[in-house]
Amino acid sequence: MGTSIMEHTSSDIDQLYSSITRLFPSEQLAKLAYNKAMGSKHFKEKNFKASIDCFENGLTIQKQSSSSDNRITASLFCSIAESHFQLKNHDQAIEFYRKAMELNTVLPEEGITAHLYMGYAYLARACRTDFDDLSLAEQHLRRAMEIHVDYDILGDKKVVELYEALADIDYHHGAFEEAISFLTEALQICEDNEWTDDTNRFNEKIQEIELNRNEKVICDQSKKVEHNEASSDLI
Repeated sequence: MGTSIMEHTSSDIDQLYSSITRLFPSEQLAKLAYNKAMGSKHFKEKNFKASIDCFENGLTIQKQSSSSDNRITASLFCSIAESHFQLKNHDQAIEFYRKAMELNTVLPEEGITAHLYMGYAYLARACRTDFDDLSLAEQHLRRAMEIHVDYDILGDKKVVELYEALADIDYHHGAFEEAISFLTEALQICEDNEWTDDTNRFNEKIQEIELNRNEKVICDQSKKVEHNEASSDLI
C-alpha cells in the first residue's frame, strides 16, 4: 500500500519536493502540495509555528492560482486555525476558523473541528464573566454536538471532552440538571472504555454538583419560608 503525501515523514526535503513535482505537472500545484505536506509534517511534530508558515505559504499560492478552489482555501484556513489553537493563540484561531466557515465549503469533518475548537477558544478566552464569549462557546460546542449526532465523527475521547465542556457551561449558568446529564453521559463512556481515572473524576464532579444543587434547594426553601413569615407579620 502506498504512502500518501500528507503522511510523508522523510527528513529529506529535496526528495519530498521531487516526489511531489513528479505527481503534479503544474509547478504551482506542486508548490501548494509541498507546503501542505510540510505543514502537516510540522504539525504532527508539534512544531506549530513552522506549520503555520507552510500553510500560509500554501494559502498565498492558492490565492494566486487562476483556478482557486474555495474548498482548498477553507481547508488551509482550518489548518492554520488549528495550529494557532495549539499555540493558545485563541483570537487568531477564531479568526481563521470563521474565515473557513464563511466560504460555505467546509466538509462535516472540518466543520465539526472548526466548531469544536472555536468553542474551546471562546471558552478559554472567556474569563467566566464574559457573557458574549461564554455564549459563543456554548453555541459552537452545541453545533459540534449536532454534527456528531448526524455523522458520528468524533471518537470517544473527544465526545467526553465535549460533554464536559458543555457541562461546565451549564454549571456556570446554574443549570445543575443539564450539567449532571452531560457528565453522566461522559461517565458512561468512561466506564465502557474502562478509563478508571476519568471515571473517578466524573463521579466526583457529579457528586459536587449534586451537593451544590441540594444546598441551593435548601437555601431557596429557607428564603421562601422567611419571605412568607415576613409577609404574615405585615398582615
